[in-house]
Amino acid sequence: MAVRWGHQPGFGGRKGLAMGTLSVVLLVIACVLAIAAIVVGVWSGNRVMAMQAAYFQSRYGGSVDRMLAECPVDRAALVALRDAEPSGAIKAVRELRRTEPLPLTAAVEFVRRLGAQ
Repeated sequence: MAVRWGHQPGFGGRKGLAMGTLSVVLLVIACVLAIAAIVVGVWSGNRVMAMQAAYFQSRYGGSVDRMLAECPVDRAALVALRDAEPSGAIKAVRELRRTEPLPLTAAVEFVRRLGAQ
C-alpha cells in the first residue's frame, strides 16, 4: 500500500504540515518585529544624544570651563556624592544629568573638575 505525502501516519497529516508552516510564519513575523524594535531604539537613542549635544552647545558653547562658571547645580552636593564612595563619581554624573541634559563626556569632565576649582 502506497502512502501519500501529507497522509503519513506519524506526521499528523495535513494539519501537521499547516501547523509547521504557521510556526515558521509566526517566527518570521517575530524576528521582523524584534529587528524593528531594535532600529527604533537605536534611532531614538541617537536623537536624545543629539538633543543633549545641542543643549550643551547652545547653553555653554560646548565648553566645560564655561559650564563650570555658569552651571546652576548644587556643586557641594555633587562633590559630596562623588567623594562618598568609590562609585560616587558615577552617581554624581547621573545626578548632574538628571538636572541638566548634558552629553555623558561633558558631565564626566564637569564632575571630575569640580574639586579642582
